[in-house]
Amino acid sequence: MAEEKKDKTIYELELHETTIIPTTVGGKIEVTRVAGGWVYSFEYAGFRQSPIVFVPFDKEFMSPPKKAK
Repeated sequence: MAEEKKDKTIYELELHETTIIPTTVGGKIEVTRVAGGWVYSFEYAGFRQSPIVFVPFDKEFMSPPKKAK
């Protein structure tokens, strides 16, 4: 997976764009935008601990759009 560090929310990612979320235990969570949602993959100490998970799109936690200044 391409690793891109951006200051975007998952809702702002472009199709197939990936963001990395560091964890407090020395691992990371890679979130990739795909059609219909996101794919989460978890990596700890250099190997994957859990399967890759598809999370469907949901507006429940989406922030309102920022107004132009």
